[in-house]
Amino acid sequence: MASVKPEVTAFLHERSSTISYIVADPTSGNAAVIDAAADFDLTAGKLDNAPADIIADEIERRGLKLEWILETHVHADHVSGAQHLRASPPIALV
Repeated sequence: MASVKPEVTAFLHERSSTISYIVADPTSGNAAVIDAAADFDLTAGKLDNAPADIIADEIERRGLKLEWILETHVHADHVSGAQHLRASPPIALV
């Protein structure tokens, strides 16, 4: 049986120098997001989920099924976009 390698796509969040990833199984279309970033506008006091939306758009564009949202550590370097991805249509956790 041939080995199928996962497809890994990286996204650089320049403001925090954070790299987020989509890891997808090309056979099943199942995917995980690792360390999704978001922005916080300190002046306005608002969360900006644009970086997580870029990841969500890529998942939708590729027709992937988001199964896992993973955080590798507590993030003092950026605000997490994990909750936004979890709640965002059209992405539904399988």
